[in-house]
Amino acid sequence: MNNSNNGLYQTYGGANSISYKDIKANYLNKTGYTRYFHSQSMVPWLFNGTIFISYEDPQSIAYKTDYIKSKKLGGAMVWELGQDSNGELLDTLYNGLK
Repeated sequence: MNNSNNGLYQTYGGANSISYKDIKANYLNKTGYTRYFHSQSMVPWLFNGTIFISYEDPQSIAYKTDYIKSKKLGGAMVWELGQDSNGELLDTLYNGLK
């Protein structure tokens, strides 16, 4: 991976799954990792020049709940909850849809 576009739209050599709890503990606000936010898709990513981590956080979930409510949609679909073991993202979704 090269440093173009802060890691966005670059080829990759492999993928792994990581929990939001691990992202917060080991990557977010850690030396070498910079948090970016995509202004169109409204999601964050971390990049350190080599490692690219895309993820959801309370800010991106809040944008989604605002959109759902503005369009008067019936709810939200969540792909997988296992990476949110402490329920922080699910709580943000729930509270945003109240």
